[in-house]
Amino acid sequence: RIGLLSPFHLRQMSSAASLVGAEYVFNREGETVVVRAERAAVFPEETSTALRDETGHVAWQAMPVLCHFILSSKGQRMLKFAKVLELGAGIGVPGLLAGRVCEELVLTDSNAAVVEQLRRNVELNRAEMPCCSSAPDAVRVVHVAWGIDSFPPEHVVPRSSVDVVLGSDVVYSSASARAFLDTALGMMAEPDGVTVLAYIPRWPAVDRALHDAIRDVHLTVEVVPLSSFLPEGDLNGMPDGHKLPNGTCLLLLRRIPDRCAEGPSKLLTTAPQCRFTTRKAASGEDLLELHLRPEHLNDDLPESCRRAGLEMYDSNNNALAKVLIEVDAMGPFAVTPRQAEALSRALLAPPLYGRVSECRLKECWLGEQGWSHLAPALLGCGPPLSLLHATGDEIGHAAATQIGRAFLERCSGLTHLCLSHNPLGDLGAIALALGLASCSMLAWLSLSHCNIGDLGAAAVARALPPLLQRLELASNAIGTFGLADIAAALRLAKSPLLIHLDLSGNELGPAGGAELAEALPVGAPLLGYLDLRGCLLADPGVTWLSPSLALCKNLSVLHLGSNGAGDAAAAALAAVLPDCCHLKQLGLAMNLISGDGAWALAEEMVRCSSLTSLDLKGNGLGDEGATAIADILAEVPTLEVVNLSNNEISEEGALALAQCFEKLITKNMGVCGAEFPWARLTVDLVGNPILENARDRLKKAARGSHQGGDNCIVQIKLSPLKVHETGFGR
Repeated sequence: RIGLLSPFHLRQMSSAASLVGAEYVFNREGETVVVRAERAAVFPEETSTALRDETGHVAWQAMPVLCHFILSSKGQRMLKFAKVLELGAGIGVPGLLAGRVCEELVLTDSNAAVVEQLRRNVELNRAEMPCCSSAPDAVRVVHVAWGIDSFPPEHVVPRSSVDVVLGSDVVYSSASARAFLDTALGMMAEPDGVTVLAYIPRWPAVDRALHDAIRDVHLTVEVVPLSSFLPEGDLNGMPDGHKLPNGTCLLLLRRIPDRCAEGPSKLLTTAPQCRFTTRKAASGEDLLELHLRPEHLNDDLPESCRRAGLEMYDSNNNALAKVLIEVDAMGPFAVTPRQAEALSRALLAPPLYGRVSECRLKECWLGEQGWSHLAPALLGCGPPLSLLHATGDEIGHAAATQIGRAFLERCSGLTHLCLSHNPLGDLGAIALALGLASCSMLAWLSLSHCNIGDLGAAAVARALPPLLQRLELASNAIGTFGLADIAAALRLAKSPLLIHLDLSGNELGPAGGAELAEALPVGAPLLGYLDLRGCLLADPGVTWLSPSLALCKNLSVLHLGSNGAGDAAAAALAAVLPDCCHLKQLGLAMNLISGDGAWALAEEMVRCSSLTSLDLKGNGLGDEGATAIADILAEVPTLEVVNLSNNEISEEGALALAQCFEKLITKNMGVCGAEFPWARLTVDLVGNPILENARDRLKKAARGSHQGGDNCIVQIKLSPLKVHETGFGR
């Protein structure tokens, strides 16, 4: 058995060097249903390429979702006596389940090796498919590529001949969305053919591509609520222990005669009720969180809120004062302008009017038209809004202008604003900045992944509010000039309460280190978190920055990874470590630090009395660097995590670490845990070429740190010698 979760689990039947025979076991209304299939023993990560996709050799997360729908009463009615085709079938479990009730089944894949595996899986299940006995070719396996120019010949699969097209986890890139739908549409019988797609959202760009492809090929969508067919256990987690991501869905796609003006419509056979949760605020008052999906946003929303219990009373029989609204459109769904208008009307009517204090929007894709409805409603719905999060919402210049003019300019009570993962650009940032200047209470501003350049950064810098504590501008296009404007604003003490600054993923260059060195001690004396990963600081930038870090007396988290920093930077940083009296996390991953730099850090690290985490992943430490860390490890009792993964550490360095622990064990004289300096220590050595002898020494030393039973103070992470993947690809 390689995984278990009632009513579906996998059982391993046999194994070879590259293949595993497994049973996929389902429970349908008390009846056990078993599908047998060969699958790859390990995920084919090394052999899969864009030109030769090997991912069909394993099961994926959406597969059980489609299987449970097939076994549901609705799925059985749809498939009975139908002609069924599965695209991108992989190991074929959903199609093989469908073959037990349908009249004709065609399993397809675009990889020739996967097609051969499918043929073997058909033979493993032939006795369970009645249609096989009625006609010799009722179940076929065919090599089918996707795309409008790649249809199979008519004698292989006639066009418009399939009643039901199946697909699970087949949309995994922007290009695959249109290719899959073009192929499915060509196969679907007219006018009543249907495509059943089980979809797992992974990347917003793919969600959007699927949404647009559905609209462009003229399909309508029925969203089947997962709760109508998935067992309760599978709603909360899958057989391999992972939860289904938000936005996981089962879609029925059909032709429609006319184009939808607002994109694909969502026709729900059972409209799920909006749900809420309650929690206590820091002040002790009761708060209610209202969780909405796009399908909830209609003219019935106020009444739906009442039915959901929104007009509850607290323990003193007073109506709950505040409501936190979350609209989650993750997946291939958008909040249309009509739905945005319905939400706006609901905000201005009982029971929501006067009670909404926070609004969180996830991948709603409102755009300019949607925000033209929503921004005024958020402004006019009663007490000032304190929090607005709109991430992945496709807010560009026009929508940012709507937000800035109609909302931010007149929302002095706003304390949290997060618009990350939106295509603001410089013009959008400038439009927002006009409103930001009026948000005098703003404490948290997040504009990461917004394509903001130097001009936009300058506008944001000029608008920094005086109470700002957290500023996130990660992964933009800010260069040295934009940073100079931010640094100038800090030097002028525009935001003297700043405690969290994230500028990672911007090409600040070495001069950026010099700019921050002048600005941080003066303009951010309370700074506790600084993230400059991937900023191209190099040795000069880190060297210029380092002395200023000792003046930031509250600094507890410092990330300087992926900066091309070498031994000179490590030495400059090491010199100030003893004065960083509150530093807990030091991140130097993916740099160019060698053994010499490791020795420089090690010699001063013993005087940094607060350090709990040291990340040196992906440098060139080698055995010399590992020996340096081993030499002082016992002298830093506050350490909890040391990451030395992917550092070309071999036997010599591993044995130095083992000897460090062995000395403590010898000193311990058999008293469990009495003399170990750390409360708990994890040393990560994954990705290093450590041979079996040294591995055994390390493991034995770790076991020697036990505190009784299997509770060890020291944990060692090593790459497995043999990888055996038993779960689902994600």
